[in-house]
Amino acid sequence: MFSFVTCQNSIELSMIDHHDYVILDIIQNFKKNNKNQLIKLSQLEANFWVKVERELAHQNQSAQLGERISKLYLEGFIINKPNMGYTITRKGKELLLQARPVQQ
Repeated sequence: MFSFVTCQNSIELSMIDHHDYVILDIIQNFKKNNKNQLIKLSQLEANFWVKVERELAHQNQSAQLGERISKLYLEGFIINKPNMGYTITRKGKELLLQARPVQQ
């Protein structure tokens, strides 16, 4: 069973890229810095694009935020509480702990 869990986690890690980690990091930091409040989509988008634009100032790439948020939601890394906003799940927190730190 342990080897299955380890294999499952490594498969999940390979499906997530840097921009997905940025989204997870934004959600977790917002909740930590705002007394457990959940982040609204507009705030998530604004924070995401600020970070991405900083990273990609001289590159022409598209991160397709909507698809990424949908993927993270469908994979169970984040949830959207109606009229409240997004929060990271236990599965998302575990993934962040296994990941490299996101550049701020």
